[in-house]
Amino acid sequence: MYAIDSTVDTALEALHYQHLLDEGFNPDEISELEMYGAESITHNQALIKGIKKWDETRHIHLTDGGLYFPFHPEYGQIRLNKPVQVDGKTFKYLGPAKPPKEWKPKPKIYARTEGWKDAAMPTVRGIATGAIVGVDNIIYCTKKGDEIPIIFDSDGWKKPQVVRALVIGAIWTNGKINLFPEMPEYPTGGACEFFKSGYSISDYQDLIDSAMNPIEFIQAWISRWDDFDDLLKSECARVAAKAVRVIQAGNRYLDCLDDKVADKKNEWINRSNQ
Repeated sequence: MYAIDSTVDTALEALHYQHLLDEGFNPDEISELEMYGAESITHNQALIKGIKKWDETRHIHLTDGGLYFPFHPEYGQIRLNKPVQVDGKTFKYLGPAKPPKEWKPKPKIYARTEGWKDAAMPTVRGIATGAIVGVDNIIYCTKKGDEIPIIFDSDGWKKPQVVRALVIGAIWTNGKINLFPEMPEYPTGGACEFFKSGYSISDYQDLIDSAMNPIEFIQAWISRWDDFDDLLKSECARVAAKAVRVIQAGNRYLDCLDDKVADKKNEWINRSNQ
């Protein structure tokens, strides 16, 4: 790991710079992240950007600033210095009350993953990768039918609802899916942890090349169920059966997704005006 050099040329606050070092970026790569727009912002700057959390009845405003990641001129996300609590849940990252946007660091991307940092890591190492905000948002911020593979966090196999969302995302994009390999030191690891575990950019390309279509992905998922407890197996079977049905529905299901996307965007517009 790197440590902060007192002579480093950066506009980032020390704790934010150190966080990026801890995530595995080297100083030159952090400079590139700053060129992409990563910055330290204050509480007031976050509010100007419209960053706040909806708790189903009202917006919970922030009490501090953080490290800001720009997905789009109209959308970004902050890693809060002080996470906020809503309904007993802790939120470390927040975005504005607007429809999410995908981060595309280059005009052409070769994969997409969850989270700005996890997309930035392979990008600065040679393979431009898009970033989405949460697996359930794939259909709301990606282009229908663009065929770009989705590479997701390593613990996805044990999360039926994540598998479901990935399959739906692959149907929407007419693309393929893969997961980062299990990493003992990082049970929920994404791209940053992948590279910290010693994998190379060539290994990342292999993940893209070996991505699976929805049916292949479900088959690979089923092959892992032997190690799951009975309750998890039951939930996996339920989700798998439903996933196969929507795959078989073809264009009829895509029409349903079109309607869902339109309804969700209207919901975000109404919420942002409250």
